[in-house]
Amino acid sequence: MQGKEWLGTCGIIAFYSRGTRIIHNEVSHVPYTGISVGWGWTMAQEATWPSMPWDRDNVVEGNHIHHIDGPTKARAPVHAFTTSTL
Repeated sequence: MQGKEWLGTCGIIAFYSRGTRIIHNEVSHVPYTGISVGWGWTMAQEATWPSMPWDRDNVVEGNHIHHIDGPTKARAPVHAFTTSTL
């Protein structure tokens, strides 16, 4: 059986997180996003946006993110769907 390459993957993911600290990491050569914080879009999130109680008090700082080189146009060093400090 051959392996499968997932082109929408992230280096570090923190979904539905509170108080998570993502600090001083090196993330490279990922196809979509280096770090993704706060996701799981639902009707509940839409109703409470922008003050979602489950995605808050997260910190992303001092990370070295490079070579985000996948084929998608939505690629980025950090994707944040949260009110946390980035």
